[in-house]
Amino acid sequence: MRPFEVKQTEEWTLPIEGTTALRARTADSSIRVVGAAVDQIRVVAVKRARAATEAEAHAFLELITIDRRRDDERWIVEAAWPEPRQHDVESVGVSFDIEVPHGFVLEARTSNGSIEAGHVGEAFLRTSNGRIAAREIGRGVQAETSNGAVQVEGCGGPVELTTANGRVEAHRVQGEVKITTSNGAIQVESCAGPVEARTENARIEARDTPSSIEARTCNGAIQIERCAGPIEARTSCGAITIHQAQSPIKAITSEGRIEVALAGNQSAVEAELVTRNSGIDLRLPEGVSARLSAATCNGRIQMSPSVNGQGRASGTHLETVLGSGEGSIRLQTSNGSIQIQTGA
Repeated sequence: MRPFEVKQTEEWTLPIEGTTALRARTADSSIRVVGAAVDQIRVVAVKRARAATEAEAHAFLELITIDRRRDDERWIVEAAWPEPRQHDVESVGVSFDIEVPHGFVLEARTSNGSIEAGHVGEAFLRTSNGRIAAREIGRGVQAETSNGAVQVEGCGGPVELTTANGRVEAHRVQGEVKITTSNGAIQVESCAGPVEARTENARIEARDTPSSIEARTCNGAIQIERCAGPIEARTSCGAITIHQAQSPIKAITSEGRIEVALAGNQSAVEAELVTRNSGIDLRLPEGVSARLSAATCNGRIQMSPSVNGQGRASGTHLETVLGSGEGSIRLQTSNGSIQIQTGA
């Protein structure tokens, strides 16, 4: 016999005089909060209960409470209910769809459901099992979920994003970016930075970041493009690709190819590229100044244009001076070839 699910919608408004923040809490349901040009807070709550009979489901709806209270400069909207199984109820939840004035500080928490926030001043978002999305946040975002994707699209301040299992994206963040996921890809684009991105089992991508980047993954590739640096990229198993970047650069992988192309208009270059079981491809702009050292145990080293008598060169080792030798470049692999191109 299929269970019966019943729903009940409640709607009300709250005055905003003297308030600047909202805290919304529920469980097993979603929360959506949007900032708008309004002079009051508008709340739409949908209660839901599922039970073996329609009468049991309706009866449990009456036990669900939604607390609405003022705490100094903050409104609190919180759903609560008794233990469902004691009332022969299979599942229960209360979803919130809330409209607040622009600039409000938001704290939203649910134990099992998604959270969406947009056009608010600051957002503190947490769910134990669900997706989190934040768009056009004024000052900053902290978002955490134990199982789900996290996405931030537009933020005027720093963001700190955490998930145990899911993809994380940050776009157009005008501040520091800290991202941690144990099992999911990371994408960062057009963020002011600095950027710190860590995942244990997936790919990391970062583009158009005019500040430092630290990217670490245990099992996945790293790709960085058009970033000002400093850059540190580490993976235990995966390729590292860095294009149109400024030094200093450190790229280390135990199993994967490294490809680095430095942007122009830089002279004293600092770079360290190390892999154990693949090749290295380094392209340097015209006018680079550095002492260059390259070594491989099982492969060849090729440099274009050639050393032309400057320094020492053999099939597996190369030491030379580029320009006046102000910077330092070290390339090392235990099993792979090394290709160096200057004036690229």
